[in-house]
Amino acid sequence: MAKKTKQNLLKYILAGFLFAFSIAFLIITLNLQKFQRDDNWKTYQNKEFGFSFKYPSSVSISSKKETAFNLYLNQDNEEVLRIHIYKETKKEESELKIKTKKVGNNSFDVLLIPAGLDSGDFKLTQPILYYILYRDGIKFSFQFNNRITPTSLQKDILSTLEF
Repeated sequence: MAKKTKQNLLKYILAGFLFAFSIAFLIITLNLQKFQRDDNWKTYQNKEFGFSFKYPSSVSISSKKETAFNLYLNQDNEEVLRIHIYKETKKEESELKIKTKKVGNNSFDVLLIPAGLDSGDFKLTQPILYYILYRDGIKFSFQFNNRITPTSLQKDILSTLEF
């Protein structure tokens, strides 16, 4: 009986060590990924609207000023993220809001525009996901084309957003 108890005890100790090793490995891996992101990423800064974010050096950024200030982030000829910035004095509520999501230090209203929505000017053929944030009378709208959830790259970029 004592031998069986010792064997069980050794199994629990070994399992505990394996669990602790797995957690330590995960923490080290996540910290290395953050270090690599910070080391290999550039910083976009906009003084007019008072914000900045980090992005991979493989991503290109272009901008266009229309009714809003628009930023387009592209990688390998594909749009990664589109940012629309509007000067607005009050927050709009939308029936298309599906939740509030915290990413990094910011909380976003998450809107999902369904496929088939007809605005009169155009009809959406695919859903569009928006993360909306209001700050000091300015509306920041982050658009994820053809996605109903952001990719890990899009989440990583949003997590670096600072004001």
